[in-house]
Amino acid sequence: MKIPDETAIKATMAAALERPAADLRDEADLAALAAESFLLVQMVMELQEEYPVRIRQEDLLAIRTVGDLVSLVLRRLAPPDQPPS
Repeated sequence: MKIPDETAIKATMAAALERPAADLRDEADLAALAAESFLLVQMVMELQEEYPVRIRQEDLLAIRTVGDLVSLVLRRLAPPDQPPS
């Protein structure tokens, strides 16, 4: 499996949030991007369906920004012996 890049992950996030991908800057606050908390849950579900990654509720407690979530997905997708690019 080819590991997706940051742009692909943000495109999945943007589609789930029904926002332009340009709104998903690394420093953008996730809570501010989604007016309703169910949109954040839906976005996480979309990421888990699109990529073989598991995001736990505990993970979400530490995630505040788009960059935090993208980094988590990339870390989870990286082979154990290879750091994400």
